[in-house]
Amino acid sequence: MLKPAREAFGTKRLQHVRRADIEALVTRMSKVGGRSGKGRSPRTVALMLTVLVKCLSEAVAECIIATNPARHVRKPTRTHTEMQTWRAPEMRRFLERVADEPLVGAWHLSALGLRRGEVLGLRWRDIDFEAGVIQVRQARVQAGREIVTNEPKIARGRRTILMHPALAAALKETRR
Repeated sequence: MLKPAREAFGTKRLQHVRRADIEALVTRMSKVGGRSGKGRSPRTVALMLTVLVKCLSEAVAECIIATNPARHVRKPTRTHTEMQTWRAPEMRRFLERVADEPLVGAWHLSALGLRRGEVLGLRWRDIDFEAGVIQVRQARVQAGREIVTNEPKIARGRRTILMHPALAAALKETRR
């Protein structure tokens, strides 16, 4: 999270970092870099700024600096865009196209709305073909260089899902 700040201020003494320096970093991050090259997302910039504020607050507490220059820097505003989802015909065409892929079951699970980590955390023992249900009990995510298995992200993430015949067939094909 702090890599951009380290690159911008790494050679500067902490006591010489000013609010204007941090505001310039926020502006630069918002305009340059990121996956598209058009700047990092407001969320990424805000997260970096949040971590930087906490780090500099620790420096104030340790009497390394007198005030926190990042404390009053404004976070970029986030624009909320409405999620675009496929309609039933589009989803049907997609699932038809991936029908011969080894992970067809994962695509069907994703089409039901399972998060990526939930699909990756699903175990065969969580699937009851006879009862026609799937128990979502864990999620697998990458944390740094490690794969971590935890409870689903939110409490209601632990749930039971009814399988329709196409999903059951896709999961059986993936298992095969």
